[in-house]
Amino acid sequence: MKLSQNKLLFCLANLILFLAIISTNAMSQVPVEKNDTKYPLTDFSKPILVHPQTQTITINLPANPSTGYQWYLLQYDDKLFEPMGYQYIPAKVKLAGAPGVSSWQFQLKKAAFLVPRVTHIQFEYRRSWEVSGGNRQTVTIVSNSGESK
Repeated sequence: MKLSQNKLLFCLANLILFLAIISTNAMSQVPVEKNDTKYPLTDFSKPILVHPQTQTITINLPANPSTGYQWYLLQYDDKLFEPMGYQYIPAKVKLAGAPGVSSWQFQLKKAAFLVPRVTHIQFEYRRSWEVSGGNRQTVTIVSNSGESK
């Protein structure tokens, strides 16, 4: 009788472990949209190409403010760009802690097109109470003066 009780307890423990593993795996398989196609993330490996007809650019960065982190604008050429706005766009998926998009808009000034140039806009992803040491991302902007020979 003792042996069958031990077998029953062993089977029950294995069943509970199996169910815990399945439920954990099921939760990790919840479809979370990486990005909303309306707000495509900026690809840091490719420059943003602008021409004289370009009036504004939008830079979309992955963000999750529920972690305490947010993007900060670190560096840009104020002779070429003017920051026009920032907004956080939450994920479509209604899950606590789901990441969204930090969207930054910049107005291009006429000086950006006087000559062909390469410039950068730099951001840092950190917590507000941290002075530095966050994740830095640089967006490269290539402008064409519109002159071609």
